Amino acid sequence: MSYIPEPIEKLARELSRLPGLGIKTAYRIAFHIADSRDLDAEGFSDAVKQVKDRIKICRTCFGYSVDDECRICSDDSRDKRSLCVVERPQDIFVIERGGFRGSYHVLHGVIAPLDGIGPSDIKLAELFDKVRSGNVGELVIALNPSIEGDATTMYIAKSITDLKIRVSRLARGVPAGASIDYVDDTTLCRAIEERQDISC
Repeated sequence: MSYIPEPIEKLARELSRLPGLGIKTAYRIAFHIADSRDLDAEGFSDAVKQVKDRIKICRTCFGYSVDDECRICSDDSRDKRSLCVVERPQDIFVIERGGFRGSYHVLHGVIAPLDGIGPSDIKLAELFDKVRSGNVGELVIALNPSIEGDATTMYIAKSITDLKIRVSRLARGVPAGASIDYVDDTTLCRAIEERQDISC
């Protein structure tokens, strides 16, 4: 039998469903919210509701947006010939910190046969359509340096060997096994500047 008040218990359970939050951390946050006198609970809950209600997928890059097309895709000053491929929408904002000024394509996953995810389960067909349109001069593949990320990178590179475009990936300044959203800005800048061609 738990002696924790039911609202705190419920909040902790909901928080523990978030990635990276174990049950102990979830309880700490729930108790902090209960204890905090200056926390605007309505503002906090409204912010969560706005994310769920207003965020949609950009029709061009498949990243996050509040409009049909995100601010990056609708920015005419961006280099549309340089296309950066990322796994998740949030990776766009990480790569932006490194100074990339091109456009993006979000795969919404990587090829992972052990998890039942094949090429048709992610946005590879849409990527190949963009690349074959003739408007892309360089494809920068910025996937996490994992077995699945490397396999997806090689699959993309081999699928477009007939095209005369530069295919590169981030330099190995990003540690193997790390997630790019934890990489510091200096390492990320160096990785983007020193990206390497992929040869099949």
